[in-house]
This record gives sequence, C-alpha cells and structure tokens, in this order.
Amino acid sequence: MSQDETITEMPMTLPRDPPWGWWEIGKALLLIIVGVIILSLIVVGISFIIHTDLGRTPKLSSLPLFVIATGIYGIVVLAIYWFAVRRAGSSWMQVGLRPFAWWWVPLAPILTFAQFLGMFVINTQLVLRFTGKAFENPQIENITGGMRLTPTDLVLLLLLVAVVAPIAEELLFRGLVYPVLRRSWGVTFAIILSALLFGLAHVIPVLIPGLFFVGLILAWVRERSGSVIPGMLIHALQNGIIIIAIYAQSNL
Repeated sequence: MSQDETITEMPMTLPRDPPWGWWEIGKALLLIIVGVIILSLIVVGISFIIHTDLGRTPKLSSLPLFVIATGIYGIVVLAIYWFAVRRAGSSWMQVGLRPFAWWWVPLAPILTFAQFLGMFVINTQLVLRFTGKAFENPQIENITGGMRLTPTDLVLLLLLVAVVAPIAEELLFRGLVYPVLRRSWGVTFAIILSALLFGLAHVIPVLIPGLFFVGLILAWVRERSGSVIPGMLIHALQNGIIIIAIYAQSNL
C-alpha cells in the first residue's frame, strides 16, 4: 500500500496548537461585521440609484439579496484566509481542508438523517413544551418572501444555501473557531461550545435548540475525521433537502 493510500484511509488528527488564537478570531469577526455593513450599504446605494425597491424583491434568490448573502460568505472565507491561513506555519489544511477516511462519504447521509430526526424531535416536542405553540420555521418566510419559487430560484438557492453556505460556515465554526476552543478547553467542551455558537449565530431563537444539536454532530465529525470536508458534505445534504422541500411546498 502506498503512502498516499494510507493517508486517505486513516483518520487525520487535528493540530494541537493552531497558529492562530482568540485575537485572530476577534479580528476576523470584526472584518466580517465591517464587510457586511459596507456590502449592504453598497447594494442599497446601487438599488437607490437604479430605483429598485428591495422590499419588492423579498426572496433570498432575488438579485440584491443573493448578492448580499453570497458576498457575506465570501467575506467570511476572506477573513479566515487573512487571519488564519496566511499566518506563519499555517495553511488551508490547518483549518481543515485535508484528506479524510473514505467511509465518511457513505456515512454522511446517515448522519444527515440523524440530524433531521433530532431536529424533528426537538422542534416538535421541546419547542412546543416551552412555547405552547407548534413549531414554525421562520427561515421559510425569509427564503421565499411568501412568494412562489421558480426553477431559477431553486437553482440559485441550492447554489447559495447548499454549496456556498456549508463551505463558509464549516470553515468558520469547525475550521477557524473549533481548534482554538479545543486547545483552550478540551474536546468535550469544544464540541459543546462550538455547537452553541453555531446555533446562536443564526440569531433565530426558536431554531437554536435544533441547530445546537446539528452543531454537536458537525463538531463531532470534525473531531473524528480531522477534516471539515465531511461536515461540509453533511451540511450541504441537509440544506439541499430543506431547500428542495421548501420549493415543493411553495408550488403546491
């Protein structure tokens, strides 16, 4: 067996001491916040100049919102590159873009199903018990704007939500932040804190319990595989299925 074959079959371990820390994470988050503000102002300014009412194009797949969302994820990746990848002794492999054992690929759909099952139980039982109301996902309204989705909308949403978002979010939460949490508090607390940050970052209170559960699985996968790529695959499968379901529901 060649050395390359051995690498792809054996789980990769995370670096014990990533060449970045909390200071770099803070600067990356500041760049993301400033970049989002500037990008939003640019899009709003252009819309004003060309007399386009953003309120009349509420779908996430509408050009202004699609540009803003894609730009935000681009800024996230740029921040990770600038404050982590460019550091001495670092690389994209250090943030998790590295080989992993082949069996994570067939395992991904199983873990995706586990995530859906866990979210279903949490959303239908836990949320109902504490709020007294049936669970309603506010992201559906954010994505569709209460409008019917077209096949073009479906393609754009799959590109954004099932491709771009999983790459950027896994690089941020499991690539940039998780190794520092792991170094500071160990594996167990790092998995829990990473999942909590992942849920809170979506800033929708009713979704936090379910997203926390999803974050636990994704952080565990990051730890066990040594790579962010299996998590990207699971994340993409979950988001893609959700988008297809929302598309189908909007066309009933």
